[in-house]
Amino acid sequence: MDATGPAACCVDACAAGTALCSSSTALQTCVLQAVGCTAYSNSTCSAGQACVSYTTPLCVVDPWAEWPMPNSQADVTAGAPNLAGYTDNQDGTVTDNVTGLMWQQAVPTTKYAWADAVAYCPTQTFAGHNDWRLPSRIQLASIVDAGQANPSINKTYFPSTPTDAFWSSTPVATASSWAWYVSFADGIAGNGEAANLDRVRCVRGGAAAPSAPPERYVTDDASGTVDDSKTKLTWKQTVPATKYAWADAKTFCAGLGTGWRLPTIKELQTLVDGSQFAPSIYQGAFLSAPGDNHWSSTPSVSAPSSAWAVDFGVGFAAYSDATSTYHVRCVH
Repeated sequence: MDATGPAACCVDACAAGTALCSSSTALQTCVLQAVGCTAYSNSTCSAGQACVSYTTPLCVVDPWAEWPMPNSQADVTAGAPNLAGYTDNQDGTVTDNVTGLMWQQAVPTTKYAWADAVAYCPTQTFAGHNDWRLPSRIQLASIVDAGQANPSINKTYFPSTPTDAFWSSTPVATASSWAWYVSFADGIAGNGEAANLDRVRCVRGGAAAPSAPPERYVTDDASGTVDDSKTKLTWKQTVPATKYAWADAKTFCAGLGTGWRLPTIKELQTLVDGSQFAPSIYQGAFLSAPGDNHWSSTPSVSAPSSAWAVDFGVGFAAYSDATSTYHVRCVH
């Protein structure tokens, strides 16, 4: 043996700079060690965050609905559960009585680029709290009132809400320089370049740990259904091959038997998996899911001959002409 040679050699365990989610709340990042080889470094996401396998895995504000989704009065009148309701805490905050989330009541006049919006909320200490954050896309969508427009929000509890796009904390899976927003002119959920200047409304509270797929879903292949343990909704596991106009889509679901119906636009958005693309849904539970438009039961108040749909190619929520033919995923 050469006494002057190295006593041992090391082997790279991974490619430096890469990352992976080792669990729903843990991130592993490949780093170069002092000995000259790479190894994974483990970190735990902060409370209320989830590790999501986007193009680059990272910890983000929990992108899943951890609660039953509140619905507008019009949707509840049509048969949906969970009427939206709020409590004005008289301290500049509003608590959602269904989700338990606490919201900033008034919003700053300044508009922010996405990174600045993400950074803004944790600096806030109003109402005696210092755990404010920029909401995820589904958290922001939960306060949309699809029965209202200009703004599409409860005007009593959120007065003077601008009819503008509001940033969410959710990045776009396939484009690191884009992020999701919700427009409170009409409730559309879309995405835009992170350099754009949009509004901010901060939120706090919610689940300490995320419940992401597959653990949130219970599939029953015999009945062809998927139970969501957090939203308390039961979904059809597959969709029919036939596409339907909006009125026919509602008739189809009602024809499946007692309790089956077309989901509301807010319920349908709880299925969007932002880490997936075409289809943007968890395919381990929802088999052979098509990556295109699916009808909701919610009519548009901005365009009376239109209704709301979700595009499961990317996850957009918008309204379309009711005579268009789209897929149908029924809910109970």
